[in-house]
Amino acid sequence: MGADNSGEKNSTHFKIWCRTVDPQSRIRLDAELVKFVPWLDPAKNRDLACIAQTGPEGELQILQNIPHGELLSGISKSLAQVAADASEASASWLRFARVIATQWPLTCSYDRKNKRFTIVLPKEARDLGLAPSAGSTAVIFAAGGLLEIWRASSWLEHIHKAHAELPTIIEAAADEIERRGS
Repeated sequence: MGADNSGEKNSTHFKIWCRTVDPQSRIRLDAELVKFVPWLDPAKNRDLACIAQTGPEGELQILQNIPHGELLSGISKSLAQVAADASEASASWLRFARVIATQWPLTCSYDRKNKRFTIVLPKEARDLGLAPSAGSTAVIFAAGGLLEIWRASSWLEHIHKAHAELPTIIEAAADEIERRGS
């Protein structure tokens, strides 16, 4: 369930949009969509440096900040002093490094004339099949500060799986929201 389209204040604070990825692998984030992502603030009238990373459900997450920056710096410093070897291949720090290596810098470019943001989907994410390719449909999910981009087929697969588990998901969601507070 998303917010209504009547122009009233967003009552749900989350929604999906479907957009066609243009030939240059860009997605446009219009004024309505941006209202659901507070850190994309058109009033600042500027581009934003962001990070795209793999999400836990097969989506591409667009983040304002690099997560776990201190740990990332520690790993880089450690590798500069001591090279990793095969005996460490299953170490937690290398597992984490693989996750972080699967993120890409990108710019959320602000188009002042059309009052919208543009994201160019990273080539590596497209090559991996994580991000939708040019000409295909992207599903964009926004919830508060969370911005996700999905291939349409992955989104539908995710939703079909969620429907199959809906009673369990509803119970868990109610518990999580109670603990999260308002």
